[in-house]
Amino acid sequence: MSGKRIFKIDGISYAVIEEHSVEVSCVERYRNGTVIVPEVVENEGAVYRVTKIGYSAFSVCDKVTSVTLPKSVNVIDEAAFKLCSSLVSVNIPEGVKVIGYEAFWGCEKLKSLFIPDSVVEVKPRSLWFCRSLETLSIPKHLLGEEYPKMFPKRSNNRSVQCRWMDSLKQCLVRLPSGEIEEFDVN
Repeated sequence: MSGKRIFKIDGISYAVIEEHSVEVSCVERYRNGTVIVPEVVENEGAVYRVTKIGYSAFSVCDKVTSVTLPKSVNVIDEAAFKLCSSLVSVNIPEGVKVIGYEAFWGCEKLKSLFIPDSVVEVKPRSLWFCRSLETLSIPKHLLGEEYPKMFPKRSNNRSVQCRWMDSLKQCLVRLPSGEIEEFDVN
């Protein structure tokens, strides 16, 4: 983050990444409960849109249970929520295009996740060790190259084998037509 101007508001550090755009760069580790990331922040008279959850921004925030992200976010970076062991829910808003490598790795209490249609890339290991994940809803277009990388294993048939995610009961695939297809989960 060298060269980026950083400022803090309410226990969240923001790094300026473009003239009117910031990323969440760090969340104080003592935070607990729900964290609501604002769509817009102001610092020294300048107004910035929050467009990215940066590298390891929430990493090891082990008392945060819920995170609400604004519609302005378009990237969830590498390890953004890694080892948030108490995280039960996080909304991924429509508009997010990329979910980074190991973004939710080790979020042991995450119960369900809705990946919006706007996501075009889910990096490898993004959901590894999400031991409580019961329902995953993903758009059909992610079933190509990116989808198998989300999980440690995938068989050649339509059955998803989710080692380290033994609790996964339902994988809902949203088709372009609006229909929902359910994957067999072993």
